[in-house]
Amino acid sequence: MENSHIFAAHAQVPQGTDLFEVHKFITVVADVDMNNGEILDAMIPMYCQLTNDFIVKMIIGKSLERPEEIVAAVEERFHTSTKRALITALKDIFSRYGIEKAKLQNRENK
Repeated sequence: MENSHIFAAHAQVPQGTDLFEVHKFITVVADVDMNNGEILDAMIPMYCQLTNDFIVKMIIGKSLERPEEIVAAVEERFHTSTKRALITALKDIFSRYGIEKAKLQNRENK
C-alpha cells in the first residue's frame, strides 16, 4: 500500500520479570494506513507466538486516531506483567503517528 508507514516504539519491561532478564524492552511495530490511521499489520517480536498473535488480532483494523479504543481493549483483555509496558509502547506509536500525520497534512496544504 502506497500510503502505509511503519511505526515502531519501545518501552521497558518491568524488572523482576522473566522477560526483563531476556529482553529488557518491549517493541511494538505497526504498519499503518496514513489516510485513516488504520493498523494494517503489527508485531511484538519479544512475545511468544500465541501472545503476539493475540495482540495483533486485537489491534489490527483499529485506528490510531482513536487510541482510547486500543488502550481499552488491552486493559480489558491482556493480563500479563508487561501490560503497562505494552500500553506505553502503543502510546508512543500514537504520538509518532500524530506527528507524521501533521507533517503529511502540512505538505499537502502547501
